[in-house]
Amino acid sequence: MLVKLIQSLSREEARAFKLLVQRIKSDQQRLTLQLFDLIRRHSGAPKTGWLTKQLYSEDTPGHRQRLYLLRAKLLRELKRSMLHHHFELDPEQKALNDFSLGKVLRKKGLYTEARELLQRCIREAEKQDLFEIKELAYKELLTLSSEDLSIDVPGLVTERGANLERLTFFQESQNSMAFALQRLRKSNFGEGGDDILEVIQGVMAGLAAHQDFFKSPKGRIRLFNLTSSLLLQQRAFPQLEVYLLNEHAHFTEQGLFSKSTHRTKIIMLIWLVNITFNNLKFEDSMAWCAELKQALDEFQGMHRDQFIANYHNSLVNNYMALGQLEAAQQLQERLADKDESEFSGNTAYLVNLNLAAVYFRRQKYRMALRQLTRIRNLNIYQQQEPFARLSLDLYELVLRFEQGDFDFLDERIGQVKKEWQAHWGDHPRAALFLAAIRAFTDRAFLGADPWQDPAVIALAAEPLDINFESREAIPYPLWLEMRRTGQSYQEIYQRLLNAKRAGDH
Repeated sequence: MLVKLIQSLSREEARAFKLLVQRIKSDQQRLTLQLFDLIRRHSGAPKTGWLTKQLYSEDTPGHRQRLYLLRAKLLRELKRSMLHHHFELDPEQKALNDFSLGKVLRKKGLYTEARELLQRCIREAEKQDLFEIKELAYKELLTLSSEDLSIDVPGLVTERGANLERLTFFQESQNSMAFALQRLRKSNFGEGGDDILEVIQGVMAGLAAHQDFFKSPKGRIRLFNLTSSLLLQQRAFPQLEVYLLNEHAHFTEQGLFSKSTHRTKIIMLIWLVNITFNNLKFEDSMAWCAELKQALDEFQGMHRDQFIANYHNSLVNNYMALGQLEAAQQLQERLADKDESEFSGNTAYLVNLNLAAVYFRRQKYRMALRQLTRIRNLNIYQQQEPFARLSLDLYELVLRFEQGDFDFLDERIGQVKKEWQAHWGDHPRAALFLAAIRAFTDRAFLGADPWQDPAVIALAAEPLDINFESREAIPYPLWLEMRRTGQSYQEIYQRLLNAKRAGDH
């Protein structure tokens, strides 16, 4: 926690922390600041032994114990500094601070001052739809009422009842949406089933009926999240694009985008990038990518680390769709050269997978294979769902075939078939594709006609199409089209994509 917290600090937050620590001159505070600087300047998490040598000249058990105590002290000071720094910056934090201080003053016997702070807390919470904080303040005021007889208890009870109604509805809808959105994320926003649709529609109906509950942008943001998820789940992509464009315009015109809602702005832009891409409007998607990049740099890049991978992934997808493979390769190679510790495991996985795709499209099969090896060496690889790993094994077989590694391929096909034996029933298309690769490999050894193989016939009968939602590392029918026509994957992909765009217009 300490390392991530320090390395996430803005310049202003780091300066505020140093000013707070430097208020007391002592050797202990000097070491605290020195440890802070060592961690902040280090790329990733510094090793314990290295830190003890930097701070105490040598690494011994005694020095390590002193380091652990110093780290704990640094964390305490850092938490205190951040709370102090954000005291008036965040409306929710401001309301919480008024509540906490009001409670302290009540215990000190300063009843009038406590009441004023708690009433101010309620006013702030009302503006921001902070129903939970209002409940805390009402509870504290009722406790205070036995000492401060000026408090209107009947009116307070009525207000608290109204707030509890809102709080109960808010919590129930939050619980329902947490269930629905997690299911959607686990399926990569694929089809989640009728039960998910019912949950989303039910919560939306409740929000529509209680719109008067919400006095801040929070209510509008919840409606945006719900409506977007519902339209996506219904595969209503044209309608989703129109809705997102209208919401973005509304939020901009009404001044609802601010530092406190900046995360929602970034998410909305990611939706717009993805939906325009899905609707084959790649030039529009690139324009939204530019807006997304600008948003990620705003407010000292406060959410940049969390969403920068979305930007890079969207950019490379658009480059490939527009046939700008050189630009896609340069971007992904630059990212792949970074140490894995500089970004999350999922980001490293995606970067290497995208780079393999670019190399494959450019017929640089050996380089694509190298990227698959790098993916398998990532810690995150074993955490991927079985189909993702199975798909990469099939991808490797395709790359080996394109290189003409038939001897290696002949043995590897058998290994893949055995390794995934328990999963073929769940993935019959993948099983067909493995059989198709076997049929084409056998031609190299036996001269057999692969086009008479049942698996090849079945897959070749499927319509050729570009499906952005497919989880297959390479669409199976497109590879058969490569074998049939002798064209490269990129030539076939661009032909199908151009025809699809012309048909949609």
